Parts: sequence; structure tokens; C-alpha cells
Amino acid sequence: RLVMLVVLTWVGVMFLLKDTDYIDLLLNSLGMIVVVEVIENIYVFLVSPELRSECEAVEPMQVPAWGSSYLNSRPALRDLVLFVLFLLAVVSVMCVNDAVIVRPLSKALECACLSQGDSCFEASRFSYDFWEQYWRHDVPAVFTELDRLKAQQAADELRSEGGADLPESATLVAAPPALTEAYDLGKVPTMDAELSGLLQTVGQRTTRKG
Repeated sequence: RLVMLVVLTWVGVMFLLKDTDYIDLLLNSLGMIVVVEVIENIYVFLVSPELRSECEAVEPMQVPAWGSSYLNSRPALRDLVLFVLFLLAVVSVMCVNDAVIVRPLSKALECACLSQGDSCFEASRFSYDFWEQYWRHDVPAVFTELDRLKAQQAADELRSEGGADLPESATLVAAPPALTEAYDLGKVPTMDAELSGLLQTVGQRTTRKG
């Protein structure tokens, strides 16, 4: 029973510390009280009335009280001291949880999402100019290269079919707007005269096959 009490206390406290809403905290606290009082409920509802009457008819035993005789002789003062110790334990657990779990997790999320914080490696390693170059130039360049490769693949397939005479030196710098809309991240698609001619040829060949 002592092991079960320790495990239940540990799991219950960790469960309550994960709550971020006051309503959930209140409801989970009530649920924890129900679990703690389950032994009493089992005795009341599951034990037969005859056995319960037999247990309750046993003569009381004199057991020496544990603790200070001064507090044992003053129950009100003892309950007040226990209440204060309980509040100190609650505050201590919350402070430890804040220092060990909440603050490190908050700093990690701030660093991962916002690249901010005194201990954030990203904030000190990569500057604003790096991210400006990354989002404004590098990422659009990747999608532009993808568009170029897709258009080049379409041209190669058309050449392999032998349905159109395309110059071997034709350079495709961008895909049609229908392709670029799927990868639009703020870049401006470019299209030269050779690509326009190629798209018209592909459209004519598709129409004829249909």
C-alpha cells in the first residue's frame, strides 16, 4: 500500500503539472481525489454489511501517537502546521517543475520557432541577413530550379516522341504559370520566347492527340 501510495502521488502530481488550463486542473484534481478515495468506496459498497458490522464492532486499540507530544495534545495547531507544510510542498514542487521543465521547454520552443533567446545557438549562429538571403533568394531559387527541370523533362519527352522539332540548344528557364502556382512563394516566374514557343507546340500536339 505504501508503494501504491507513492506511485499514485507521483503520477498524479506529474499529471496535474501538465495542465495548462484552470478548468482542466480543477477537473483532474477532482478525479485524483476520487482515485485516492477508491479504497474507502470499496469498503462502503463492496464489503457485506455483516462483515462491515463485525469490523466496526471490534474494540478500539490504544496506539501511541507518532510525532511531537506538544502538537498531539493540540490538534488544531497540528492541523495548521500540516496545512502550512502542505502549501510549502506544493510551492516547492511548482518551482522545481518551472525550473526543470517549463523554462527549458519554453526556451527551446522560442529558439526553434522564433530563433530568439540568450542560449539559442540559431540566434547567435545565423544572423538576420542569413535568413533574409535564405527566404528571399535561396528558397525561391530552389523552386525556380524545380520548375526548370520539370519543363526540361517535358521537352525531353516531346523530343523522344518525335512529334516536334525542337532546337537542341533551347534553354528553359521557367515552367508555365500552371506549374509555378503550385510552388508560388513570392517569386516572379520568368518566361522567354523559346519557352513560349515550346508551350504552344506542346499544346498543339496535345490537342491533335485528343
